[in-house]
Amino acid sequence: MVRPLYPINAPTYLRLRDQIRADIEGGCWRLGQHLTLNELSAHYSVSNVPVREALLQLQGDGMVDMRMNRGAVVLDVNERFIDEYFDIREALQSMLMTRACQRRGGGVLMQAKVLLGRVDEAMREGKVRQLLEADHALQDAIGHMGDNEPAMAMLASRSRLLEAFRRARLDLLTADLMQLPVQGLAMLLAIEHGDPGSGCEAVRRHVAAMRAYMKKLLKIPEGRSRADASLVNVPTFTRARESTAAMPEASSTEPASPAVASPGPPTVLPLSLPPGRRLDPEGDGSNDNRSTDDGLHPPKR
Repeated sequence: MVRPLYPINAPTYLRLRDQIRADIEGGCWRLGQHLTLNELSAHYSVSNVPVREALLQLQGDGMVDMRMNRGAVVLDVNERFIDEYFDIREALQSMLMTRACQRRGGGVLMQAKVLLGRVDEAMREGKVRQLLEADHALQDAIGHMGDNEPAMAMLASRSRLLEAFRRARLDLLTADLMQLPVQGLAMLLAIEHGDPGSGCEAVRRHVAAMRAYMKKLLKIPEGRSRADASLVNVPTFTRARESTAAMPEASSTEPASPAVASPGPPTVLPLSLPPGRRLDPEGDGSNDNRSTDDGLHPPKR
């Protein structure tokens, strides 16, 4: 994640705010944990004054809830939080998509096509963490095409707590995530053709997929089983189950080495579909016959 750079004379509370926020995302401070001023002052070696100011800033970002003379509590993520967040996200992203379609991408379309290629590549390799990070980068690029910085800032501030929630749990590869490259392609096609109706529909389906995925994570206990963020077994998804079964067990004496992709030029997906082939906008897998001819993976010759 790109973090703001402040001049050397920036107020301490701004730098402390970013550090506490990063530590919440990284799991140093758990969701729902009570934080006292004295505890934070000792941890970061600062006085109570910048700690209080930093917590007030984080309360404005929707990450903590201040308590009178009792410090603050890191907000927890539940089903209501997820629904409210994605309702706001759908409204803002639909507005940004409409503006992006009117501007026809504003010259950033080629960069977004490269990002879409990374989303598709991570999905095919079953790398959940990389898939979500690539999709986040793609959605951020699409949002910036809408040229509304206040809306982007609101999305960024509200997404950090959900990111901390996701990082604290196992990486699940579900059918919901398999729709991300499809809807990403639909968004870029809509922007290229100046079709806000199709673009907003793709946004709606993308948000619905992410909402469903986050609600599935509510049933998963905190903790990760692998340092390389490889996918875990999902009984309802056959391909994930087969990929997990094919992975060799890690030795008790040697740590498992994460998979490293071979270097090469970034993948750029064409904004077109093969003749006679349509997207699966319903997201129900009706066009998914597990072949490579799905509009994203050209058939091998």
